[in-house]
Amino acid sequence: RVEEISKQTGLYYSHCEVGSTGKSLGIYYPSGKVCLTPKLIRCSVEFVDVVILHELVHSLCDDHDQKFYDTMRYYGGEKAVAVDKGYIGCNCDGDL
Repeated sequence: RVEEISKQTGLYYSHCEVGSTGKSLGIYYPSGKVCLTPKLIRCSVEFVDVVILHELVHSLCDDHDQKFYDTMRYYGGEKAVAVDKGYIGCNCDGDL
């Protein structure tokens, strides 16, 4: 999914790993590596796509500021921003 969303949006990543992300759902490293928590396996595809988009937007924006959310909105629409800000509709089993 990371490769597919990267191709759709043109947002850069070098490779993806599933592993420890602390309390985060994902991490984007300056090298372009995306790391996603294994907990996402219990989530809906739509929610996972928003998490992936969130991490890929970090290829353009470091901080979670207005530019970041404007970029999220550009690529994923208002719903992606709402999901990102409030985990709306994550449909996951258990707590993230």
